[in-house]
Amino acid sequence: MTTPMSTDSSEDHPPASRRGAARFVGVFVVLVLLQLTAYRYAVDSRANDWYLFNVARHTTWALDIIGHRATLEGNGTRLNPTEVRAIIFGAAQHVPVAGVQDPAPPLSAWERWLYRAHNLRKSASPGQEFGPRVSFVFRPGIHHRLEDLEASRQAMTRDDDAQPEALPALEGAIIDLRKEITKGLHDPEMRKRQQGIHFSFNVVPACGAIEVMAIFLAAVIAFPAPWRSRTWGLLAGLAILYGVNIFRLCCLAVIGAFDSGGDWFTFIHEYVWQAIYVVFVVVVWLAWVEVAVRRRAS
Repeated sequence: MTTPMSTDSSEDHPPASRRGAARFVGVFVVLVLLQLTAYRYAVDSRANDWYLFNVARHTTWALDIIGHRATLEGNGTRLNPTEVRAIIFGAAQHVPVAGVQDPAPPLSAWERWLYRAHNLRKSASPGQEFGPRVSFVFRPGIHHRLEDLEASRQAMTRDDDAQPEALPALEGAIIDLRKEITKGLHDPEMRKRQQGIHFSFNVVPACGAIEVMAIFLAAVIAFPAPWRSRTWGLLAGLAILYGVNIFRLCCLAVIGAFDSGGDWFTFIHEYVWQAIYVVFVVVVWLAWVEVAVRRRAS
């Protein structure tokens, strides 16, 4: 007695799970390539300037809590506000009268960054990266203390309600610090003690973690889940990854302040945190998949 031969349908048609995996990989790769290509052409856009500025602004806010102070894009006191705004926003040029103070309000950090980016794009070499500048002082040196006193004196002279009797003491402290700086010029050990612990860096496009976030976005969209789950997954996941990136930049700033941008800083910046950030992306995506699959099953 012979039995009919059974045909294995899996040999002719791949299982649904295999087709789903192939579809996921295909959509994922296409989305990643599209996003990275689009960002390549958006690097010099005003939108990317705004994004990098906000990354630098939030990093500055966190570093200001961690250390003595952190500033974004300096103070720009030597720039004429009206002329700068005319350049970056295309307003009508205005030439201030000699000896008359410009009545325009001081430049914001955002305006100073736009003006610097405008000048850098005209003079930068191809492939050169630049971004908003963050100056972090973990422990102030004598020059930082002098800057603080001079800023206090400038604010006191502008404030009509300031007590004039405090100005002589402030002037005396400034003179003493300048004398100490002069002594340090001839004493290497004293000059070393005067330096403090500080670090300045630029938040270039690579610091914005756009490429890594693009991978997470592509993985969420490519995964077969309801669009409602994908939407909240993107919102929550990108917010988490943005916060992790701010934490990463703060850690690198502290390490750079102590290591002065040396070998340890380079190793942690280029290798350690790159790997840690990729792990964070995978963990956040897997956590979202777990929640999304459970909701779909229920």
